[in-house]
Amino acid sequence: MMLVHEDLSLGSDHHPVSLSCVLPPPPSPPAHPRRLWNLSRLTESDCLYVGLFRDRIQPFRECLTTYASPTNIIAPDMDLLANELTSIIHSCLDDSVGQRNPRGSGNVWFWTDDLQTLFDRREQTRRKWKRAAGINKVLRWQEYEVAAKRFKSALYCRRRATWKQFCETLSSGPLSDTTATIKRIRRNRTLSPSYSHPEGPTVAATTMANHLQQVFSGSSLPSTSGYRDGAHCASQTSLASQGSWL
Repeated sequence: MMLVHEDLSLGSDHHPVSLSCVLPPPPSPPAHPRRLWNLSRLTESDCLYVGLFRDRIQPFRECLTTYASPTNIIAPDMDLLANELTSIIHSCLDDSVGQRNPRGSGNVWFWTDDLQTLFDRREQTRRKWKRAAGINKVLRWQEYEVAAKRFKSALYCRRRATWKQFCETLSSGPLSDTTATIKRIRRNRTLSPSYSHPEGPTVAATTMANHLQQVFSGSSLPSTSGYRDGAHCASQTSLASQGSWL
């Protein structure tokens, strides 16, 4: 809102003006594609999940009993039943252990809404193919192949685009940032095997030294006395056979 202060004069025809505005609230963060809960609380003795699930599953159980009746001629909607069961489980988890905020993923910059849509479509067609029977299974398989190819193609294009963007950033960015990025990539790809022990590095070094001492001491090699006795007996047998031949 703009307000002209006509009661204040600057000694001319001009008057001061004040401007105020109200900014819209920031948009809420996008919803995570997966719902997470504090599942570790299920092991607690006072957890209410089992009791809540036992109470809320009764109507669903009666519905299944009706569909399983020999007199029933109506085929159940499997998707509707699956959604209802999932909703019951989710509500019990919400009221017993509570939801958990997801961690920030490292591939948020890579994953887009279009990829998520194609991924959901591929998973939906895969589930339909698994549940289909008879000739419908072939049709559902064709739909799944088309959805899988579309998702794979979009994923490949996204990889090419992000790789091109990464190369352009390295070529046009400061030399220090480019050098640091290349060093970090080489360091992450270099294997540095090490032996660790729960009781600390000192115990780890002692354990490894004892192991190497046992390996290179020769204690695990077979005894040579048996070999020498066998060779001596073989030589005597050979001489005896030569004497008898003569």
